[in-house]
Parts: sequence; structure tokens; C-alpha cells
Amino acid sequence: MSDEKQILLTIPFKSEQVEELQQLATGFRIILHPLSEGQATPEGFWDRVEILYALRMLPEPELAPDLRWIQFHFAGVEGYLDAPILRRPGLQATTLSGANAPQVAEHALALMLGLSHNLPQMLADQSHTEWSPERLERFLPAELIGSTVGIIGYGSIG
Repeated sequence: MSDEKQILLTIPFKSEQVEELQQLATGFRIILHPLSEGQATPEGFWDRVEILYALRMLPEPELAPDLRWIQFHFAGVEGYLDAPILRRPGLQATTLSGANAPQVAEHALALMLGLSHNLPQMLADQSHTEWSPERLERFLPAELIGSTVGIIGYGSIG
């Protein structure tokens, strides 16, 4: 067994991403091993893992003696707050909260534009292979200029 410190990635990453991370993480060996919740791991699997990039699977505290940081792949970690490993003194756990806020904002704008340009009705007509004779009036877009939008949410996205 190697004494080399390890970063364990438990979700599939592209080889180029792993290589780039390996160049940045000097002093660590990057291990790519996608895991599913409840999946068994071999004895000693967690022994040298210091950093865990986790999707769903968290080890029991006694299995990962060197673990000091868990980076969750998503923001909503409420379902994992009772995991025993998260009560370990000195362990850092971080999330990707706010990491996708720009994409969410762009998606919201795309949906607003789609609705104002009657996209759902157009797609419905298309799926029925019909064009309404009143299509010029029916699909006349509503301009968004001067409109007021309310944002409901919290955190970096709301």
C-alpha cells in the first residue's frame, strides 16, 4: 500500500479533467472510482483518501481515517447532514452552492423568452403536424421590454 495522499472522485469525470486536476494537485494522487450509494468497497479502499469529491456515497468514519475534506457535487446536502462522518472534528464539508447560478439565470431567461414567443403552442402545433391559419396573430410575440419579473427563491440562485 502506498503512503501517497489521495483525492477520490466518486463521479465520472472526463480523463482530460482528471489530468488537469492531477497537474494542479501536486502531492496527491487522483483516483477516479465512481461509486453508487450502498456499493461495497474493498478493504483498505478509503485508507489514504484525504479529499473526497462525493455524489452520494459517504464512508463510515472508521473506514476513512485520513479524510479531512468532503466536496459535494451538488448544493442540496440536507439528506446527508446526519452522516456520522460529518460529525468528525476538523472535517471540512463544502457544496457547490451557487456554482450553477449563471446557468440557472440563463435558463430562466430562455424560458421567459420561449413563453413570450408562444413556443409551447408552436411545439404543440408542430407535434400535431398542423399550422393554424391564424398563426400570424396566434404566434405574435409579446415583447418583454418594460415587463416586471418577480424572482422567488433564496441564496445565490434566488
